[in-house]
Amino acid sequence: MAISVVQASRIQIQTDISAYFDPKAPTTKAFDAASEAFDLKPQLLLFLSQKQAWPNSKAQQQLPRLIHQIEQLEGVESTSGYAATLGERPLNQWPAGLAKHFISEDKKSIVISIQPQSWLDADKRRLNQFMNQLDNLVDPFTDKHVLDYAYSGELTMNWQYAKVIRTDLSRFGAGLLLLLALLLGFVIRHRTWLATMLVCALTTLVMSLGFAGWAQLSLAAISAFVPVVIVILSLAYTSHLYFSWCFFLPQMQGQPVAALNASLRENLAPLFWGSLTTILGFLALTMSPSPPIAHFGLLVAFAVAANFVVSLGIISVGLGWVYRRRDQVPQSPLWNRKVLSNGVRLSQTYRKPMQWLAGIATVCAIGLTSQLNFDDNPLSYFDSDNPFSRGKHAIDKDFYGVNTVHWLVSAKPDQATTSFYDADYRRDLRTLVEYLNDHPKVRATLSMLDAANSGAGVIGLAMQSRARQLALAEQTKLYNESLGATRLTLFLEDTTSNELLELERELNTWLQGQSLQVELSPLLGRTLLFAQLSKDNTQRMLQAFVLALSLVFLVVLGLRRNLYIAFVAVLANLIPLLWAFAIWRLMGGQMSLGAAVVMGMIFGVVVDDSFHVLLKTTPYRYGFQRRRRLMRLAPAITLTSLALVVGFALGLLSEFAPIGQLGLLSAMVIGFAWLFDLWLLPQLLPKQAQYSRTNPLAQSSHSASSGAKGGPQ
Repeated sequence: MAISVVQASRIQIQTDISAYFDPKAPTTKAFDAASEAFDLKPQLLLFLSQKQAWPNSKAQQQLPRLIHQIEQLEGVESTSGYAATLGERPLNQWPAGLAKHFISEDKKSIVISIQPQSWLDADKRRLNQFMNQLDNLVDPFTDKHVLDYAYSGELTMNWQYAKVIRTDLSRFGAGLLLLLALLLGFVIRHRTWLATMLVCALTTLVMSLGFAGWAQLSLAAISAFVPVVIVILSLAYTSHLYFSWCFFLPQMQGQPVAALNASLRENLAPLFWGSLTTILGFLALTMSPSPPIAHFGLLVAFAVAANFVVSLGIISVGLGWVYRRRDQVPQSPLWNRKVLSNGVRLSQTYRKPMQWLAGIATVCAIGLTSQLNFDDNPLSYFDSDNPFSRGKHAIDKDFYGVNTVHWLVSAKPDQATTSFYDADYRRDLRTLVEYLNDHPKVRATLSMLDAANSGAGVIGLAMQSRARQLALAEQTKLYNESLGATRLTLFLEDTTSNELLELERELNTWLQGQSLQVELSPLLGRTLLFAQLSKDNTQRMLQAFVLALSLVFLVVLGLRRNLYIAFVAVLANLIPLLWAFAIWRLMGGQMSLGAAVVMGMIFGVVVDDSFHVLLKTTPYRYGFQRRRRLMRLAPAITLTSLALVVGFALGLLSEFAPIGQLGLLSAMVIGFAWLFDLWLLPQLLPKQAQYSRTNPLAQSSHSASSGAKGGPQ
């Protein structure tokens, strides 16, 4: 524990969108290189709006002082945008093609770009301090001149990611304490057991965080949900031991140690195989191309393994030592099981109608889930009243938005060095710009052509001083002399990830039909990288889920040697997922980043209870035996399912959309899994005679026994 605490202090949570990209991927490397060459690094956009035009206004006269104060803040490298018109080059000397990106057409709104130093974006604590200092400068200025202001840009998004993690951790912590107080305080009647379960959960959590620090796992905004998952899974596992102990306690005449030993013997196999399949389920997340999601699965898999060892050790040794000092303990009654008992009897009485209803619901669910499409939008992950969302709305309204992608345009390798003033170079660039400006998904473009005076055309461009032209292009990061390349930026409509990938395919198809003399890089942009990542992640999570189902089939087949039971085990973990995603589709949801993670990881959560039912209720000879065994499991399964549902529902408190989607979908899947495990799964399990007829191993053993005694038994 001491080592874990030390290692946990090394954890670094990455709160910018780039943390989700694999730094070794070719597309990520290409964008990073372009960012370095053309200064596409995260920046802060300060949007200022007033009721009168900015030029010659009172606010304009005081603006240089505000810009100077901003530039004096620690962490600011430079300012640009409208701030550049306050220096040697006034607004009337800027080409209209460039000016339209920092002053609106009615000249009532402006954008000031703030380029931070590299360390500011990396240190989120200091970034938050910087934003507070910036507010202290901007607030008095806007109040004095009656202005509206907002923040936008990628640095603002990263700032909000950091705030989401801090807010989520505090909300999840408070929600988790309330959950423990309500569920465990009213259900776990033995304080010794309650304290032991909490110690197991806390120990597992600290060890897991220590592992994350030691392994330098990549943790991002979605990782804020990890502590909730670890604690709830730990409590779910120890609850099975507690309820089994309560069952054996009266049979052992109130002897707690004897009841504890009986509980451990009964639950060791289900807990082991449940832990193993849960570990494999979460390890399937490592198939994700996104490091935070892959490390999410690795961290929870380690936590499940650690919890298995820690729980058995603390309960068998620690709790056993406590109870050896006591002769007897009071027998607290279990839940009032009348409702659960009546429900089980009702499910047996109406067995056929329930199976038909479940079958119809599953068929409808298959139809609805088949309509799910991959779709996502990282620019809409925050609530509408979030500072980034407000800034994005303001920029979208008065300018061309923040959804951008880029092409790098250069001469082909087999050609001689080509200048921007080469006629073919300019012609091809103009062909690209004209096509893009007519595209319905493109709001505007920004290129070297915009560095020419408005309406000057080719003649005006040729008359300009080349040195002045290139100086302006380099100042606006449109030209890189060392690479001999120019930047062509596309300002897009508000597009989803699927629409962005479709646009990329459409542009590539159009380029293949052109005979251009210039060479274009692949389309580059953070939102495009995220779209490619989301699609790849969705495909990988589907593969992970299929792999996990296959593992369940093989494990159950190995334990029960029965194809039918192995097939039923697959249904028990597949059907709840279908039902939940069908409702998600009815709610208008699509296969987003959060939904894809659920598909990859939820199997590792729901498989545990189905294993307890499969391993503890089969084979049985009479219906009352199955009902009796099931009633022993019902309290533990109900408590763990309820705890998991409420625990994952805490994700709805998050202001980060993927965590909210993950929490809602996970809660629905677990709720449906509880219904299936208690009311449907037992009805599908065979009796002992049926079990023997469908079990080749049992048949061979039966034949051998009959032959040894000279006849059938």
